Amino acid sequence: MTASVAPAVVTGNHFPGCRRVGRAGRHGRVVGHLRIVAGHCGDDTATDHNAGMSSDRDVRYRERLLPGLLWWLVVAALVAMVAIAYGAALGTGIGVITAVALGAIAVAGLWFGSPTVTVDDRGLQCGRARLPRSAIGDSFALTGDELRAARRGHRSELPASTYPVLPVWSPQSALAIDVTDPVDPHPAWLVGTRRPREFDAAISELRDTSAGAG
Repeated sequence: MTASVAPAVVTGNHFPGCRRVGRAGRHGRVVGHLRIVAGHCGDDTATDHNAGMSSDRDVRYRERLLPGLLWWLVVAALVAMVAIAYGAALGTGIGVITAVALGAIAVAGLWFGSPTVTVDDRGLQCGRARLPRSAIGDSFALTGDELRAARRGHRSELPASTYPVLPVWSPQSALAIDVTDPVDPHPAWLVGTRRPREFDAAISELRDTSAGAG
């Protein structure tokens, strides 16, 4: 007896032509239940939020967008304030336990809340969102005032529907990447990075390799 599988939730716009197929897909998933994507059926040019992580052997670039030093100092100060308050009220032991517990929770939260940016042979992956290499277009770096203007939607080449990968503690530089898939609801991605030149070089190499293969 075959176990039933609950259908996945599809986010974004519903495009015509999306249908269920009661057989295994070429990616090894049951196509009869739609994958989670942003504005697409589960095709190769979707902004796929259900993509698996990359294997190390084909990685061209990887960066975790961790908070900067100021964020860590602020969190440490808050943890210390709470721990001192509990220690003063309930004893030194309770204060130490509070500091250790809150510190571990804070570190884990900041670590796992920081998206990982990966460029591999299949395309660009930011957290669980993937942009296939066939949909990667031109890219350019933004810093300082240019990035702030882009985040506010004041750059014509980066409309409001641009897909942002910019955590609250995002660095003061980012890479804008055009999406060449005409049906993708996101015409571009804006991805924070502390190494824009290296990131751009990896994207350019992947794009040029894909164009040469085509």
